[in-house]
Amino acid sequence: MHRLTTAEAGRLGLAAPSYATVRAIVHALDPALVTLALEGPAAYRDRYELVFRHRAERPNVTWQADHTELDILITGASGTPTGPG
Repeated sequence: MHRLTTAEAGRLGLAAPSYATVRAIVHALDPALVTLALEGPAAYRDRYELVFRHRAERPNVTWQADHTELDILITGASGTPTGPG
């Protein structure tokens, strides 16, 4: 990193920063931004988003259902409730 910085400073006609300066800047970078820059948005989302979001690759890959039990009243043809009892 220091060599690249020194080369770019030379190309721009600027004084090259010291190794310690480059090291301090690199260590001060936010790890989330480093992940985004080096590994891409998918890795960033996997590590740093607060809510996990499953992304389906195609329609109907993921189905979800509520498993709450419901009280069901069955009525006969006349509209009156039927059932055991």
